[in-house]
Amino acid sequence: MGEKLIQVIDGQTITLEFVDVDPDQANAWLKLNANNRNTKKGNLSKITRAMELDEFRFVGDPVRFDNEGRLIDGQHRLIAIIRSGTNQTLLVMSGFAPEAQLYVDQGSSRLAGDQVKIAGVAERAGNDWASIARLALRWDAEDLTTNILVPSNPEIVAFCAEHQEEMGLAVTAAKAQYNFPVETLKTQADVLRFAAGLEKGAVSAYLGAIPKFADRELSRAAGSILGDEAMHWAILRNAVGEDPVPAAFVS
Repeated sequence: MGEKLIQVIDGQTITLEFVDVDPDQANAWLKLNANNRNTKKGNLSKITRAMELDEFRFVGDPVRFDNEGRLIDGQHRLIAIIRSGTNQTLLVMSGFAPEAQLYVDQGSSRLAGDQVKIAGVAERAGNDWASIARLALRWDAEDLTTNILVPSNPEIVAFCAEHQEEMGLAVTAAKAQYNFPVETLKTQADVLRFAAGLEKGAVSAYLGAIPKFADRELSRAAGSILGDEAMHWAILRNAVGEDPVPAAFVS
């Protein structure tokens, strides 16, 4: 524990201190997490990986407690400390009114594409570069199907910076193969039929992928998604006056 700064703001006596948080401390604080949002798997995996790679940096985002001692912000970082087995220096603020939790995380978070652009990797680098880099990193880790690996933003920026020429070629090639038919989408029915075609393609893609999965759990998950896509396709066909189920079997 470091020196504490105490300040009264909006009728709240706020205490601020810098704390070196180890897994035991993180676990103790998480027991005070009485009423918080559900954790987000992708965000948690990304933070954990950053800590494991020693890429997690102190930027002043606080862990917050209300004046009743409940944790109201910071659960993802605390869980990541436990999972990564690391110590992290965190800014800890306490003494907030319980309703302050309603105003936490109201800003827009910076996505990987934003960070690539901010880093000035290349003139036109952005979301498309980040998407391809994320896919490449998962390919290298042989994690294209499980979605366990969530590359951190620093990893994605570093990959883009290291492979600028390849990234530029990949983005150009991807855009050359993608042709959104704006000129043919003149009416609501045109848009619905186009969307139905996309859903049909998704159904066929999952239908072709399921037999290739050796993991039965992956097959089950893909089958569940296929069912959803098939329902979307049927609803869209029905919306344009077509038979929602044109055949007993899908190929």
